[in-house]
Amino acid sequence: MLIGIALGLFVGLIMGLTGAGGGILAIPALMYGMGVALTDARPIALIAVGLAAMVGSFHGLRLKLLRYRAALVLALAGGLVVPFGMALGHQLSPVVLHCLFSVVMVIVGVRMLFSGKELTLEKNNLVGIVCAIAPDSGRFIWTPKTFFVMVAIGLVAGFFTGLLGVGGGFIVVPALLAVSPLSFNSAVATSLMVVALNSLVAVGLALPNGVALTIPVELFILCTVSGLFAGRILGKCIPGQWVRYGFSALCFSNAIVMAVYF
Repeated sequence: MLIGIALGLFVGLIMGLTGAGGGILAIPALMYGMGVALTDARPIALIAVGLAAMVGSFHGLRLKLLRYRAALVLALAGGLVVPFGMALGHQLSPVVLHCLFSVVMVIVGVRMLFSGKELTLEKNNLVGIVCAIAPDSGRFIWTPKTFFVMVAIGLVAGFFTGLLGVGGGFIVVPALLAVSPLSFNSAVATSLMVVALNSLVAVGLALPNGVALTIPVELFILCTVSGLFAGRILGKCIPGQWVRYGFSALCFSNAIVMAVYF
């Protein structure tokens, strides 16, 4: 029971700091920390991450960090392909899913490690930027290119939400930082709304098959939500570079564990 509390707080903390690490870390935590099978860990992780992300997105909206129009486009596009990802995930063996998860974690870790852009609104005039934002409001300047780029990011994030049982934030945050001059905190807040909506779709599709909820698992879910608050508070004090390096190290270590012990 204490393990579930500790792991839930840890996953929520990382999610609050990065907006990208909830599902990526929740599934290994449930599997290797609490002995939950992969097939059961996926919907449980989605519930925990989805609820925490919902709370975090409201917090981001209150602070005017959330770009809700972009989040809606990302989530609507993602919701269209979540069922296809889930269908493919049911066809693959646990061994293949373990390997895929390990590969994804390595890619995410490398992407975060070398994502050295500390983007601010003042960089809105960067030459060749794909999705521009208005310097005065911080909102996206919507053009056909911006719309289709957001749809593309949403489709990829939604597919992996269904396939691996993760929220998709590990795709949304780096992608937003790569294609726009959005600040890191705004990218995190926007990602949390996308994660919440994508997770809601995936959980709704998974519920007919049943979800193995026990008291330790329920505590894990509740503590994930609580940990997110701590992560959002600490995020104001910890340099973004430290967050990226720490998260990358966690991704690499989890990938090794999953590759060795699947």
